[in-house]
Amino acid sequence: MIVMAYPGCGKTTMVNEMRSNGMAPGVIDLESSCFRYRENLGRPDRWWELYVNVAVDLSNQGPFGNYVFVSSHAEVQNELLRVAQGTILIHPARWMKDIWVQRLTRRAEDDPSPKNQMALARVTNCWDEDMDSMERSPFGRLVIGYDQEFVRDVIGDYVFRDRKLQYAEKGPV
Repeated sequence: MIVMAYPGCGKTTMVNEMRSNGMAPGVIDLESSCFRYRENLGRPDRWWELYVNVAVDLSNQGPFGNYVFVSSHAEVQNELLRVAQGTILIHPARWMKDIWVQRLTRRAEDDPSPKNQMALARVTNCWDEDMDSMERSPFGRLVIGYDQEFVRDVIGDYVFRDRKLQYAEKGPV
């Protein structure tokens, strides 16, 4: 299964916590910035095609497949519509823009990596466009609705019930 989630929803945090607890076999965080931007190459044309192809391939590997967490860019959504099944989309409620900007500002201050700077810029500059795209999405959607909620809080058994993975720890990161 492929799980798309908006920047700041906690994809990487959830996968890293699951790994540290020995609960992450078959769970992959596929970082889109590795496909979108390379310092020496710039922005490759049609990066989302390779990104989605890799995500689909990873989701189909192994005896039960993998759960692959990916970005929610409109290009990724459109490419997934074209090639994949078993996809859900997780995003914050539209009214949460200020909370999301604060969340990503803190993250970028703690770790000023290009990934975090790009995520903050995306949320700051493209919020309405992104929300429009996600609210129109035909994928199954899970919406984060309060300021201390993350992917792990809304995903629960919806995604992991088939493998009986339990992720009991809740609360802010």
